Amino acid sequence: MRRAARPVLVSQGDILSPPVFPIPMTIQEIEQPETGSGTTLKLAVIMERKVLANKWASEQWEAIGVVPDHAEDGAAPRCIREASDASQWLFPGYGLRLFADEAENYLLNVTAPEPRVFVMWQMEEQGGVQRPRPMVVTVSYGEAAAMMDSNEQVDGVPLPAELSEWVTAFARRFLSRWSRLKREAASAPAAAAGTSARIEAEPAQELPPLESLDFSSDFSRFLRSKAEEGVKRAALKKLFHSPHFNQMDGLDVYIDDYNAFEPIPEEMLQNLAHAREMLFGRAEVAEPGPPLAEEREGDSLPTAAAQGYAGNRPEHSEPQPEPLAGAQAPVAAGGAQVRAPDLVMYRPASGQD
Repeated sequence: MRRAARPVLVSQGDILSPPVFPIPMTIQEIEQPETGSGTTLKLAVIMERKVLANKWASEQWEAIGVVPDHAEDGAAPRCIREASDASQWLFPGYGLRLFADEAENYLLNVTAPEPRVFVMWQMEEQGGVQRPRPMVVTVSYGEAAAMMDSNEQVDGVPLPAELSEWVTAFARRFLSRWSRLKREAASAPAAAAGTSARIEAEPAQELPPLESLDFSSDFSRFLRSKAEEGVKRAALKKLFHSPHFNQMDGLDVYIDDYNAFEPIPEEMLQNLAHAREMLFGRAEVAEPGPPLAEEREGDSLPTAAAQGYAGNRPEHSEPQPEPLAGAQAPVAAGGAQVRAPDLVMYRPASGQD
């Protein structure tokens, strides 16, 4: 909700006088493009402190106006009005500077129903007490919106009529120069159209036969002429069929012919055969022999195989667990005993359940 404009009080003893702004440039001077100085105006910010009857905060600060700055450089803030429930403080040493790239935002501000000066301020600790400090003074809508988007404290105070005139003259001067550049740019296509009309008025040139074209021919004549699109494409096709454009630079992909491969060298074949012989043995390398006879039905594993399995087990240096009493070795067909491979039942140690 917009805050209603309140009167700015500038105390000179017991007499209150309206502020008078020393505009740095007259309207006539600011309209001259060659003038490059005088775009900064010295201002002082008036902050108001209100006493609150609140358990969460005892006071509230806000910016309420700007006045001309007549103080010396480095002057400290001073109280210009004191009351039981409120006070006003003057913060000198600020400047309102205008920039050409913000001219559109300035014009949006001065043409609004209530033009504003935007003051961004922060609270700082001074001597153990929290005091406000203005940081930025601007009349740009865009700059104020960017600061508010950054969660900065921004107050809009009424823009005095003298400042509004000054800002309006600055913004319109820049935008008029921009409009002139746009008008010049708009007139450029008309001149280009006249040039193209003269080119079209020129008689058509006689083009050489396509069969006589080579790499050294002038193909620009085909592109500039009124020839049919098929003739132009045929000329370009003739150009790119030249061997000059058939040189591989090594950057093309998927252009290799994988059907024309080179045979494996003889030395590599010998190494592969030697590796196969070392891995699989000579028996597999040679031709396979007759198939083995089928095992008779009912035959079990031969005893030699079982013994060989038992004999191939590694010897253990540590003591082995004793088999459980009563365990018998399995008996194969024919009465031969076969030792069960590593099927050992462990007996618990004495004193353990």
